[in-house]
Amino acid sequence: MNHDDIDQVLTIEDKITPSTGFLTSVKEQVAREAAALPELEFPWMRVLPQFLATIVAIAAAIWHAIGVLSDPAIIAALNEQILQLSTLAAGMGLQWIVLAVAMTVISITISSSLVAGITRSAR
Repeated sequence: MNHDDIDQVLTIEDKITPSTGFLTSVKEQVAREAAALPELEFPWMRVLPQFLATIVAIAAAIWHAIGVLSDPAIIAALNEQILQLSTLAAGMGLQWIVLAVAMTVISITISSSLVAGITRSAR
């Protein structure tokens, strides 16, 4: 067997057609299976304890923060830490990094909205 024989065998196309009624029987079966499946419900009873625990944790954190911030010594220490952090940030040039990140976010947002506007108007 040479290359011409192989090419001839590979170029012969036999059309395969399904038997009559095959397509309709498949569609009917798929419709029956889809109708038989019950709808999936969200498991609210499993989520409820985690949701309530989150609400309690947030409330406790707020209550603790209010209690802590009523002490003048803690407020003075917090002001001292903020001053140290701002001095450190200024020494590292953090304001330029923040400016660069802000400009990047702004330019990406503007270009994305322009592209979205162009694609909407093309439709």
